[in-house]
Amino acid sequence: GMTENYNYGRRGIYTSERNFTAENVKQIVDRAMSTHNANVCDIQRLYNYYRGRMDILDRTKEVRPEINNKVVINHAAEITNFKTGFTFGEPVQYVYRGKDTLDDANNRADDESLAALNKLMYKMGKSSRDRELAQWLFICGVAQRITLYEGKELHTYVCVPRCTFTIRANDFTKRVLLSVIYSTDDMIDDITDIPKKKYTIYSDSHCWQFEDNVLVGESEIVFNPVTEYWANPTRQGCFETVLGIIDELNNIASNRADGIEQQIQSLTWFNNVEIDEEQFAELAAKGGICTKSAPNMPASIQMLQNVLDQTQTQTYADDLYQKMLQIAAVPDRKASAGGNTGQALIIGEGWTQAEAAAKSFEQSFDESEKAFVENVLKIIRTVTTSSTVPADFADLTVDDIDIKFTRNKTDNLLTKTQGLQNQLEAGIHPRIAIENCGLYSDPQQVYVESVEYLEKWKNQSEQDKAAVMNNADSGAPDEFDEIFRKLTAKGGADDGESE
Repeated sequence: GMTENYNYGRRGIYTSERNFTAENVKQIVDRAMSTHNANVCDIQRLYNYYRGRMDILDRTKEVRPEINNKVVINHAAEITNFKTGFTFGEPVQYVYRGKDTLDDANNRADDESLAALNKLMYKMGKSSRDRELAQWLFICGVAQRITLYEGKELHTYVCVPRCTFTIRANDFTKRVLLSVIYSTDDMIDDITDIPKKKYTIYSDSHCWQFEDNVLVGESEIVFNPVTEYWANPTRQGCFETVLGIIDELNNIASNRADGIEQQIQSLTWFNNVEIDEEQFAELAAKGGICTKSAPNMPASIQMLQNVLDQTQTQTYADDLYQKMLQIAAVPDRKASAGGNTGQALIIGEGWTQAEAAAKSFEQSFDESEKAFVENVLKIIRTVTTSSTVPADFADLTVDDIDIKFTRNKTDNLLTKTQGLQNQLEAGIHPRIAIENCGLYSDPQQVYVESVEYLEKWKNQSEQDKAAVMNNADSGAPDEFDEIFRKLTAKGGADDGESE
């Protein structure tokens, strides 16, 4: 079927051109279309798999073709839904990365800017857009979003990867040069007309609009509003590496269903039974076979049965299912191999591996997310939205922002609260302690709202600092210095004796 043109990961689209004009840009896009169309075939196939339209549905059967069960077990959806929920179950939050400055007023301004930015994201409904973006990323390995300022509001939309692509530099930078979004006109004047294709092409400084090959609009822009995300460097979907196993599990299930049905509808064999043609036709239709053997043999009528060994088949299916989960880094629901303490379960059932895979995915996501945040800041530093003014973001830069994913907030709740308290007692800055204890999906907001209640830790740390300073001033001998002095004073003599 479609497997021949299937190419294991979406292909990147590159160009050697660096200067884009209304004259050459459409040609460059046309040249890119063939690679994009090959990607679209893959994207469509993976999307079909996610929705349950799989190759098993095209199955044909040579022997007893009338018994042909087509069983789809949607493992593609199982894997995708787990990944999406596990990674994006909580909104992606922006937290403070930490300044080199000790000036608290400065830091406070940044905290407030970040709180304003997170509030703006909430107003934009970004978390539900992220979930939509993530679903495409996990299905086909690539996804795009576009961010626009429209009538006092900032909006972000997820593009459909089948009609969106990015053209990059064909050197080691692979940086984005052009983004293309196209659609087909559905209103046609005349029956004979072929519907027009509309293209919007963005570079870093220009936006061109074409209808087929006719330039219908051109404007200058401040940045390319489209951000492309990759799930991983090979741009593969989360179940793409296990497609063969998914197909085989469907195949096993379908064959088992056939086996059960064939046992119920087993054939009856009539040997040496006199029968005319009309009766024979009727017999065949009802599942009978009639044969003649050597003369003088007794007549016999018996059931033909060949029962499928379900136990062995189940062992094979279980083995494949386990391999599929391991390769796709999805935890298993069976009991753990290593005892049933919380941690043993977490490791034995593959949660540790799922966490590692999610962290690795986050690295890919972060790179594009930073580009998205940079675009957002470029807009909101210059315009007023219904919830922000440019002054809110006066000093905030992308370098001040860390992108935070939150998972399993309530797992090991006591351990986490203990961890938070230990950090605070050790004198770790409360903002860092709150970010790193894993308790809050919006650590920034928690810190901003808790600042006055955290004063006691500040006083504590200032007392500690004063104590250290006093110690240094009073010339009181430091314990370590004391030991060091003793060791060095005696020199090498000790060594000789100690042997």
